[in-house]
Amino acid sequence: MSQKDSSNNKPKPANGGYRRRMAPVDGQLPDLKLRMPSKKTKNTEQRAKARAIPEKHNSRASRRKSKQAWWSTPIAMAMMALLVLLGSFLVVEVKGYADFLVQKNSVTRGTFYPGVSVEGIDLSNMTLDQALSDWGARDQKVRDTLNLTLALGDKTWDVSADSLGYQSNYEQAIMSAWSVGRYGTLEERYQIIGDLTQENWQRDFTVERNIDDTVAMARLTKLADQVSTQPVDAAIETFDVKARKFTFSTSRSGQVVDPKELLQSIHNAAASGASRVEVVRREVQPQITEESIAGEYGKVSATTTDGSFSTANRLSNLKLSCKTLNGYRLEPGEEFSFNTVIGKRTAKAGYKAAGAYENGITTAQLGGGICQVSTTLFNSAVKADMKISERAPHSRPSKYVGLGKDATVNWPNQDFRFINTSDSPIYIIAFVKNKKVTIEIYGKKLPNGMKISLDNKINASYRPGEAQYIKDSKLAPGQQVLYEEARKGYTCTTYKVYLDSNKKELKRVQLCKSYYRPAGAVYKVG
Repeated sequence: MSQKDSSNNKPKPANGGYRRRMAPVDGQLPDLKLRMPSKKTKNTEQRAKARAIPEKHNSRASRRKSKQAWWSTPIAMAMMALLVLLGSFLVVEVKGYADFLVQKNSVTRGTFYPGVSVEGIDLSNMTLDQALSDWGARDQKVRDTLNLTLALGDKTWDVSADSLGYQSNYEQAIMSAWSVGRYGTLEERYQIIGDLTQENWQRDFTVERNIDDTVAMARLTKLADQVSTQPVDAAIETFDVKARKFTFSTSRSGQVVDPKELLQSIHNAAASGASRVEVVRREVQPQITEESIAGEYGKVSATTTDGSFSTANRLSNLKLSCKTLNGYRLEPGEEFSFNTVIGKRTAKAGYKAAGAYENGITTAQLGGGICQVSTTLFNSAVKADMKISERAPHSRPSKYVGLGKDATVNWPNQDFRFINTSDSPIYIIAFVKNKKVTIEIYGKKLPNGMKISLDNKINASYRPGEAQYIKDSKLAPGQQVLYEEARKGYTCTTYKVYLDSNKKELKRVQLCKSYYRPAGAVYKVG
């Protein structure tokens, strides 16, 4: 092949027939000489171009195609999943809305729910107002049964439900029944309503009706008091001081209406439908009769002290103070005061000068010796189980009573007091006989034949002190006369001892403590 032929067979450039000369001359682009191909040539070249696309060009196109397609599949799958999810959601929502409508329609009800009743009466076809009206009428019928007439002989009294304190909670029961299934979330209410269709879950409410006993008893007690005559117990009427004997009032039975029994009769009448109740009076016997009280009253205690050593004046003072005391009546809870009852010891009152203790020494005083009366009364009061509220011992032991058993008095500072702790009056009997002082207390006897005695215990003794000398102008110079003997001092405790009817000790309690000062002999000297 010639060189010319060889050049004609070279492949044509891929730029569609344009030929470019790329040799610049002095930095200037050469002129381009273009030749437009013929139509035939153009078609031929296009076919050749299609057959002879460079391999490099095919590789780029393939990559561009691959680059454009990798994300399409995941997106398509995601879209499909979204559509499925959306469809499912729509199905659930549609079903949920349908359930909501069912639940809403079930709970939306103008009457009571089926399965709710009051005292076994079904309320499912009633509105709240209808139920309240119906049960109000039922309650009124019950009230009407309590509109009764009470009769006793030719006397009558009308009582009503209100006067007896009638109470009913029917409104509360109705409202409780109405509230079933009406509170909580929609689902909770729907569940409750569904449960009510089951026999074990049905709700029945009870109406409570009662009579207020406080109100009823106040009304009936007032009526009972009007028509009742209470029994009368025998009681102390008088006490004969000379005979030392009680007289008693006569007991009598009563005719009594028991308000509790009457209230029960009203209940029975209301239950049976009766409109009239007969009031019943029953005979009630007294608790205390003349026979029973006579054995309960008498001498409670007695004490006697020896006054044989007394002078005429002292003995006169003892008799005068006992005369004042004799027959004195002390009411239950009342306090006795020796100084108040006896009064001031004066010559005008009839008292005489006699020996009395002053600063441990015997001196002559108006009313001297009446401490023996207060001491005797102290012992009898203790034995009668009275409460001793004030008592003091002498400064020295007494001749007429044991240690710790005395009670000194002195106007107006030192008193002897006690309180009547029994439930009946007591009477004091006091007298002097054969130079002895006796004081008795009469009243209600101690129970079961019990007796009380006093017992003492010496805790300590003390030696006499130094002798004392008192100047006496009546004595000759140098003359000395014993005026008071020396004496020991003591402390002791006194006990109140309770004995049964056989004189067996039941108990003992401390009553008081006493202190007696020691003293030396006392001499009078000229």
